[in-house]
Amino acid sequence: MADVVIRVRCDIELAPTARKSGYGSGIRPNHFIRELDYFVIGEVHFEGQEVLLPGEHSTARVSFVGDEPFADLVRPGFEWDICDGPRSVIGWGRVLEVLPDA
Repeated sequence: MADVVIRVRCDIELAPTARKSGYGSGIRPNHFIRELDYFVIGEVHFEGQEVLLPGEHSTARVSFVGDEPFADLVRPGFEWDICDGPRSVIGWGRVLEVLPDA
């Protein structure tokens, strides 16, 4: 099955217990998809700020690399966990809009 790239505009919130120094724009964390019980990779770029600190939220653009079953799930309102390593949840995301292919 071929990988697909899905670009979204979303709301990202970091857990209050996330790394104290925060996460910089361009981070590529694991994104855990509960419905499929697996991870996809995605690059996160925050809008209007370079660093997101624990407990903060921001609008962001994320480019995911996933497969067809994942692509079928991604639509406005879709939510997922953002992880640092295997299952250490550092935040959450919610799709606001799916962006056209670049």
